[in-house]
Amino acid sequence: STPAAADAGVASTIDALIGRFVRALETRDLDRIKRIDAEADGTDRWWTFLSGPEVTDLRAEGRILSGPDVEGDEGSAVVEVTFHYRAGGAAATRPWPMRITFGRDADGWRIRTVRTLQ
Repeated sequence: STPAAADAGVASTIDALIGRFVRALETRDLDRIKRIDAEADGTDRWWTFLSGPEVTDLRAEGRILSGPDVEGDEGSAVVEVTFHYRAGGAAATRPWPMRITFGRDADGWRIRTVRTLQ
């Protein structure tokens, strides 16, 4: 394959990984999130927000704001995860920008770190 095709394949794989991460956030299931982001430990600011009892009817969507920037077996992207939810019965929306780093090992691409940018 050509370098451009290989780059497109990596970008597609990382996009799918981000999609899995966003869907896992939507479930509010820390174990499921940890299968994608091994560093998630329930102390992240986004976890505190997601686990709050006032947040109901949660939906999440993600979009890449920049990247993915890939060099060899390492990469990163800035992603905005937008949470749509109800709080106290009122509809609310909260965009949450994150820098996500990736690494490739024998099993493929994985999320290495997720850092909020706010």
